[in-house]
Amino acid sequence: MQFKLLFLIGLVFLGAGIIEPVFGQIAIGGKADQKSIDVIIEDFDQMHVIHEVRASKSAVSVTLLEGDTSNIQVIDKDGNEVEHGVSGGFGGTVITIFPTNEDVFIEYDLSGVMFKKHQTTWTWSFLYLHTTTFHIPDSVDLIFVNDTPVLFTDAKKFNCHGCEMVLEFIPNEKKTIQKVTWEDREFDVEIWASTELSSFNFNQPAKSISYDFDDTERWVTLIIPLELLWKPYQAWMNDEKIFTHVFQVDEERYGVSLKLTEPGTVSIVGTSVIPEFPIILPLMVIGITMVIVLQYRNKIILR
Repeated sequence: MQFKLLFLIGLVFLGAGIIEPVFGQIAIGGKADQKSIDVIIEDFDQMHVIHEVRASKSAVSVTLLEGDTSNIQVIDKDGNEVEHGVSGGFGGTVITIFPTNEDVFIEYDLSGVMFKKHQTTWTWSFLYLHTTTFHIPDSVDLIFVNDTPVLFTDAKKFNCHGCEMVLEFIPNEKKTIQKVTWEDREFDVEIWASTELSSFNFNQPAKSISYDFDDTERWVTLIIPLELLWKPYQAWMNDEKIFTHVFQVDEERYGVSLKLTEPGTVSIVGTSVIPEFPIILPLMVIGITMVIVLQYRNKIILR
């Protein structure tokens, strides 16, 4: 009996030697070496998360993303369960992985972290100090990371390094075309917005596009042809200058995104607009000038 008691006491002290706090939790072993973290956003406030943890000869711990976790699996590359422990409480859920010769995958569902603004904009305040890859729904073309627009033209995923951000996006965002006519030419200005705009106007002498906005805290993005209005762009809201978020769509178009905090009139001003005379005239003038210069240069060389 006395031997068993001493044995149990020894185990307690041995365990205490390899226990350390992890993000407010008490977990066995050191912090795991995480090879990758993938967050797949499947629907509103429904995410699937995968941590890939490198093999370790000692016990290691992983703190899961903050939120409501469910359907936790700790498996190897073949889908076999790996010996592990789970603890919860203040600081989030912690997974302890016991020594293994292979990389380990921690998979789980996550919810309770995202909310909607205006029933359209999905918003997530995210904090996890490790490089994380986010996979965005197919219905999203444009996201905002800390108010910076990111346009997807191919794979809908991005990396966030050491990551503290506010992520915003609008699935199935409404996109309309506003036709702008100037000098018998027609241009398409795309409007990406979850709200209605009115009094859309192109003013050639003022080098500006304006519209009326009757809402609050909404992102509005215009996709502007460079032939119509050239960058850089500046914006005003009710005659007060506001910050402009600009991104390139392709070689011929740029996007201008504004987060509008109050109703009013918005004006986007460029440095120049389509010329009031055909573009071929300046090219002809340049060509004629070059010919005259070359002829004059040849005469000097002959002399």
